[in-house]
Amino acid sequence: PIKIISTSENNQFKVLPSELSQIINNTANCWIVLNFPLVNPTGARYGASEIEAILSVPGISNATIIIDTVFSGLEFEKSVETYRLDKLFDNGKIKYAVLGGISEEFAGAGLRFGYLPHSTMLYACKKIYGLLNKQDSFLLKTLEEQRCTLKSRADRLSKTLTECGWKILPSQGGLFMIASPVSYFNKVIEVSSSSGKFSYTLNGSNIHEALFYTTGLLINNDIWTGIKGYCRFVLSVSADDFDKALLAIKKFYELV
Repeated sequence: PIKIISTSENNQFKVLPSELSQIINNTANCWIVLNFPLVNPTGARYGASEIEAILSVPGISNATIIIDTVFSGLEFEKSVETYRLDKLFDNGKIKYAVLGGISEEFAGAGLRFGYLPHSTMLYACKKIYGLLNKQDSFLLKTLEEQRCTLKSRADRLSKTLTECGWKILPSQGGLFMIASPVSYFNKVIEVSSSSGKFSYTLNGSNIHEALFYTTGLLINNDIWTGIKGYCRFVLSVSADDFDKALLAIKKFYELV
C-alpha cells in the first residue's frame, strides 16, 4: 500500500525526521520517494543537514530511498553547498536509487537544447553532459541566464499574487510556484461559458475554473497539488504568455 507522509506549511511541506519515523516504524521494507534537493511543486529546498537528519532516523537502513533529482540545477540562487551522495548514504549502508533527467533543467523558461543531424535523445544527453563535465563556458552562461529568468519571473509572480490577495509559499527554485487564494475563499462569482451562466463559491478546488472562464488563465487546483488550499502556477512559459498571466491575475482580482 502507498502511504502519505504528513508535512506542514511551517516547514514548506518538506519531510521531517519525526514524520518519517512513524512510517518506517509501521512499515516493513518500505520504499521512500523524496524530491531532492528541490521539491516539486513547492520549490522548497532541502539543505544537506536536513537530509542528514532524515537519513539518521532509526531503522532507515531497512528502507530503500528513491531520490528524484529532476529539478536539480534550477535553484534560483547558485548554492555553494554540495552533496556527496556516497557520504550522505553512509557508503552504501543505506539503500538508495537516484532518478534524474535533463528535460526540466534544460527546458525551463522556454529554453530548448538539440543537435543536428543527430536528433536522438541519447546523443543529445551525451553531448550536453559532456559539455557540463568540461564546464563549457557557453553552456554554463546559458544555464545561468535561464536561472536568472526563472528567478525574475518568480519575483514578479510573487509580487502580483500578493497584491491580488494570494498567500504565496516562497520558492527557492524550480519551474512552479504554489499559492493559496486566501482572500477569495467563500466569495461568490458568476461566470459565463458556452454552457451558460453559473456561479462559484470559491475555494481551492474550484477557483481554477472560475479563473479560466473569466480570464482564460489555466492553473492547477489544490486537488492537483495535493496540498489543501494551494494552487500551482507555472513559470516556464513564453515571455508573452507570462505577461498575459500576470494581467489575468489582476483582472480576476478586480472582478471578485
